[in-house]
Amino acid sequence: MADDEGRGRRAARLGQQLGKDRALAPRAAARLTGAAARALAETGTAEPDGWIRAVLPIESLDHAHNGFLALGADVEVLEPAELRSRLAATSRVLAARHASA
Repeated sequence: MADDEGRGRRAARLGQQLGKDRALAPRAAARLTGAAARALAETGTAEPDGWIRAVLPIESLDHAHNGFLALGADVEVLEPAELRSRLAATSRVLAARHASA
């Protein structure tokens, strides 16, 4: 439960950071669930499977990569393709690293 609350707080901070009125570069489309979805429920669109689809402004691919990575399995980045690929590559490395533990 504490982990879920921590992800919720991180998602809320990410949403606040990403929602600030400033000149931001591209946007990222993502599906979220759990605490991350609840934090963005007001700005996203509910899907039948319980996930929330949202389009979020991002400062940079690096910033978005780190922010979305912190949400763990509660996020699926849909676009941009480069961000989705980077998260997939990082996830593969993490999975391989932790498989032997």
